[in-house]
Amino acid sequence: MNRGYRYGKSSQARMISTTDLCQSLCEEAIEIASTRITHCPDFGISCGLRTAEEQWALYMQGRTASPSGYQITDPKKVVTNCDGIEFESNHQSGNAVDFFAYIDGKANYEPSNLALIATCFFGAAEELDLKIRWGGNFFNRQDGPHIEILV
Repeated sequence: MNRGYRYGKSSQARMISTTDLCQSLCEEAIEIASTRITHCPDFGISCGLRTAEEQWALYMQGRTASPSGYQITDPKKVVTNCDGIEFESNHQSGNAVDFFAYIDGKANYEPSNLALIATCFFGAAEELDLKIRWGGNFFNRQDGPHIEILV
């Protein structure tokens, strides 16, 4: 069975901003999703390479500056612990992507759909002999749409 999944133009642009290894991982993952016997939703790439400035802006979500540093003021808005300067994100090196399920013509971030897609990334990593980490398995904060290559 081949469902014919393929990345749209925006997803391709985000994907090609990453390293060659990360691009190969993404291409293999969508191929697995498209040809898997058990259902996996179509998906796209919502983020690839990030600049330090973009990472800093994400880090500041839910935080404010104070005399003693940066304090979390709204824990529900915090999306990352990497500030992009002292602690770099794997997005900054091009070794990470964020993804979304593509259902009924819209981005979907339901945890069950993200988990199905993550299994395709794990299958792709095995095929390519890569070690990856999924944000849905993070201990301190869940980040279901995130996959990174461990280098």
